[in-house]
Amino acid sequence: MSPTAKAQMTLTRPCPDWLIPDDLKAIVSKDEVWESDRWSPIALSVLGATIYHGRLIPLSWQIEFSPYGPEFEEANHRFAAATGGKPDSYRWSELVVNAMTTNAPKFVPEMHTEDTELATCVIWVESESACKALLKTVWEMIYR
Repeated sequence: MSPTAKAQMTLTRPCPDWLIPDDLKAIVSKDEVWESDRWSPIALSVLGATIYHGRLIPLSWQIEFSPYGPEFEEANHRFAAATGGKPDSYRWSELVVNAMTTNAPKFVPEMHTEDTELATCVIWVESESACKALLKTVWEMIYR
């Protein structure tokens, strides 16, 4: 398969629908975390009762991914061409924040990237609406 055909296959992958359990608060209060691989290679977790800088956040919404797998090959190539180097997880965090600044700027203040490590990009937000926008943005960055 030619690189162009492979890229076109990758680029046509639609983002899965947003499906979250109706009883999410009950699940999280009982199990402390709800996880989904519906958006693989992005993992979604929802955690309860997060304290951040003294503030209680009833539900925190976290995405996590490693930008080194085959799903990221085309996106990493695009970013390397645009920025001059293959992005690691820290650079992906920066790229995501920049994309959210353009796509959904109202949610940027509730984005947190301090849990990112070299091999894993971890971004959490403080609301479901912010998570929807974040997940859609990252999905489009990978598969556009």
